Amino acid sequence: MIKVSGQDVFKAGNINSALTGFEVLNPELVIFRMEPDVKIQIELTINKGRGYVPAEENEPIDSEFGLIAIDAILLPQGM
Repeated sequence: MIKVSGQDVFKAGNINSALTGFEVLNPELVIFRMEPDVKIQIELTINKGRGYVPAEENEPIDSEFGLIAIDAILLPQGM
């Protein structure tokens, strides 16, 4: 769970500081912008996989309201 407050930009590098076990390769990528007085909680699910998976296949059948499924793609370094 990542809790964000008191800032106007959330970058991919912020994920590195909250979780372990993987590395964000583009830490300067802006994920979202927000008003500094807003508080938000983000829960990320990271799964091991292979290749491209469209968002429709990433969304669990019993998903909660507010879940945003995204496309998944593996691009190993050096490709």
